[in-house]
Amino acid sequence: MAKMSGRTCGLLFLAILLAGVGRIALTYPVFSATIDENEHIEAGLEYWQLGRYLYEPQHPPLARAVLAAGPYFLHDLELGRRRFLDGEITVKPVEQERERFESLLWADQWADPVRRRETLSAARAGNLAFWLLLSAVVFAWSWEAVGSRAAWVAAAVAACSPTLLAHAGLATLDLAAAATAAAAVYAFWRWTRSGSSRDLCLAGAALGLAFGSKLSLLVFVPPALLAIAWTAREDLPGETPSRLRSVGIFLGAAAVVLLAIYRFDFGTIGPEGGAYVSPELWRGGSAAARLGELVGGWTVPAPALFRGVIDVIAHNSAGHASYLLGEWSQDGSLLYFPVALAVKMTLPFLALTGWGIALLYRGGREDRRLTVALLALPAAVLAAAIPADINIGIRHVLPMFPCLAILAAVPFRRLHSGPLRWLPIALLVWHGGESLRAHPEYLSYFNQIALLSEKPILLDSNYDWGQDYDRLAEWIERENVEAVIINGFGDIPPELPDGILSPGHEDAGWFAVSTNIRHGMNGFSPEFEALMKTEPETTLGRTIHLYRVDPRGLPALVPPQVLMRYGQPQEAP
Repeated sequence: MAKMSGRTCGLLFLAILLAGVGRIALTYPVFSATIDENEHIEAGLEYWQLGRYLYEPQHPPLARAVLAAGPYFLHDLELGRRRFLDGEITVKPVEQERERFESLLWADQWADPVRRRETLSAARAGNLAFWLLLSAVVFAWSWEAVGSRAAWVAAAVAACSPTLLAHAGLATLDLAAAATAAAAVYAFWRWTRSGSSRDLCLAGAALGLAFGSKLSLLVFVPPALLAIAWTAREDLPGETPSRLRSVGIFLGAAAVVLLAIYRFDFGTIGPEGGAYVSPELWRGGSAAARLGELVGGWTVPAPALFRGVIDVIAHNSAGHASYLLGEWSQDGSLLYFPVALAVKMTLPFLALTGWGIALLYRGGREDRRLTVALLALPAAVLAAAIPADINIGIRHVLPMFPCLAILAAVPFRRLHSGPLRWLPIALLVWHGGESLRAHPEYLSYFNQIALLSEKPILLDSNYDWGQDYDRLAEWIERENVEAVIINGFGDIPPELPDGILSPGHEDAGWFAVSTNIRHGMNGFSPEFEALMKTEPETTLGRTIHLYRVDPRGLPALVPPQVLMRYGQPQEAP
């Protein structure tokens, strides 16, 4: 392959960037709000509208503020009148969870389907800022470390990753975590090479942005930075006092940025100096309860950050319902994330990444140091994620993907003659083809390995995140369906016409079941399990399965908490 000029590579990158933005934007009108999007938008609205951050501190405010900026400033979306935590943080955990149903989703502004689509698209568009950051980091790092040709290839690998595209198209936090983590590691790597004060301050600021995006990065990023610093220790500038001063500048810059994200708030962690009771304690977590009692009276900068850490500890100690290879578990599995990477990344992406690692490892000293730098973050992510008890999606290891995309571009650094000359090109084309085949269903993408299993290998945010309810509403209108019972996962839009048909009605009852429920989430009656073994009448998108059933049998199929939403069936005349 002929050598490309820097200008040509830059134009290719721009084309790839614009194509990615277009593909992401095309998914906005397809999918309804997934289960987490409303909560993130609410927290961001609280940040802008009320100037506080009390609603749900388990995640930091940066990404949420970015997502809510469009709906708030451009579309006048505001929180509903009924809001919990009006300046208080003493609500009992179970009551707090219950009160979430009186929040933004049911506000008048959100109940209108047209307005909801408009504001949801605006929130999702906010994630494009992090998409641009991620793409720029991948391109710049690979250009500097591997070469100009590899730079546009790395950008193309990232832009064609179904998993990255999926989370770039939602108003959620995982893409922001991936982008800011990669930016922090890249900026620190650059400083170890230049030793300049400017690069050191930029690296510290990038670290502050990462910590302000998602709390898991408090665990993921520092080990990666330490690994990079250790490999570069002989080349770091200055003697010990100078290095200690550099550490102070680095951490100081990170602290200033992080405190700015939290509005330079100072206060007690608990209410009026008392114990902080995490809203996640309804799941369990005695260690978090003890920690809340111990530190609740402390006066600290960014108290919401400390509350968030306690919330995460409580959540992780109790685990979370997760699905792997046909089984549900509350405690997760050590195999979860290795399996997720094996089936959610495209096969050519996996092959190119492995090839790139092998080429760098066999190279000289600089290549081996680059291998450590690019693998430090993925290794730290896996080391923390694999033993964790919250196994609900590959999105939790998304910070691995920018570094893996750069590694996947390494085989393009030097394309020698011979039988393998065209193999990396063929793999890149295959990767792009897989991405096009997945459109717009990036969230539920699985590679060919998943075909070996009769049941879904993964569920939840890997497959069914409540994204197909708009398709159900369109089907109901198109088919003029009188009533349908929905046993689904996620936030069901309030405008869906639903209810139980009277026994003796001339039409059969329609029963809509989402994929998570169909495959055993929560478990139900023997009648329900028997119905789920049959093929549905039709499937909308990937996740809404429709069955025609006798309305007299619906009470046996539907759990009481779902029946309560629709009322009891009428007696036959």
